[in-house]
Amino acid sequence: MYKFKKWTIEKKYQYPVITGYVYDHPDFAPGYHIVTSRVVNGVAVKEGLILETYSGSKYLCDFTQHKGKSDDIDRLTAFFGEEQISYIKKLIVQKSRELFVKQKNFIISIAPEDECIIISLNDTDYFFESILYHDHNHDFFSKHHYLHLGLYKDSVLIGYPEIDDFRFYAEEKAISFYKFSSQFGPVYIYNAGQAFITVKSPNGEFKIRPGVLEHI
Repeated sequence: MYKFKKWTIEKKYQYPVITGYVYDHPDFAPGYHIVTSRVVNGVAVKEGLILETYSGSKYLCDFTQHKGKSDDIDRLTAFFGEEQISYIKKLIVQKSRELFVKQKNFIISIAPEDECIIISLNDTDYFFESILYHDHNHDFFSKHHYLHLGLYKDSVLIGYPEIDDFRFYAEEKAISFYKFSSQFGPVYIYNAGQAFITVKSPNGEFKIRPGVLEHI
């Protein structure tokens, strides 16, 4: 069975499909972003949803890894029924909130200065995990990002334009910032993944080990 991170249910040609970052799949590198064929069956288990697609593949969609609002689960009503859908949505909100708070508290705990920005990267196809603006007793934390699929390069837009705006190209085991601002304060990268990530910024090139926080 394959696994998803940062998954959501979308509708394609009137049918529900899963989109997100896939793991343990023989045809894709870990963390590769895919859209499945249509969902044809599903069952709820303790960890999340096991969804079967038209191709015969089965995917575990962890409750804690759901991305965005839980309203997308309504697209699975045909498989679960309205009462179970309501219960699943409550579980997703609860588990997602618990993980959000846990990750936020951890990133705040490693903030090295009173005023700084920490961008957390992971091992998904587009690397981004979260961004934290730390300002004394005020913290702005977000896991939201905007993905722009380009003709030759894909890019990721993160941050708050009214404070600091960051944009980077996603490459193989590397990211390259093409918009980089540090008006708010020093910028740090935390590697939350399992492999080295090369980060290219206006200040140079940095190869950051897993579990390391580095000023860029």
